[in-house]
Amino acid sequence: AIYGLHIWTWALFGDIHCQLGPVMAASDRFRIDVKGKGGHGAGPHQTVDAIVEAAALVTSLQTVVSRSNDPLEAAVLSCGTIQGGYAANIIADHVVVCGTTRSFLSSTQEMIRTRMECICCGVAATYGGQIDLQYEYGY
Repeated sequence: AIYGLHIWTWALFGDIHCQLGPVMAASDRFRIDVKGKGGHGAGPHQTVDAIVEAAALVTSLQTVVSRSNDPLEAAVLSCGTIQGGYAANIIADHVVVCGTTRSFLSSTQEMIRTRMECICCGVAATYGGQIDLQYEYGY
């Protein structure tokens, strides 16, 4: 059998490294659709700015690991892409945020998903938009 790890760039060629317990974390993906009400930049009071809503969402999601996770249990939540907007003078009605989560324990994996759902609901309620979370369990 042949084994390889694609992110251990520090390991020298030919070396074999072993460790007790889990070595690689579960890798999940998510896509979040942030929906608002677009409009002209001169009338922000008539809109629900999806970019502002998405910015608040990304900032809030960073508290999942730092404030909801046991610091002795490894976890990662990364927002890798944000796509939204059409022009400099138009308030966006839709933003897509995509990312990944990593965890060793299934309980941590479930906590991350549950907290993400709660945060999405809270941010949507705060800003008056709609947020849809699609969470895909990986391996």
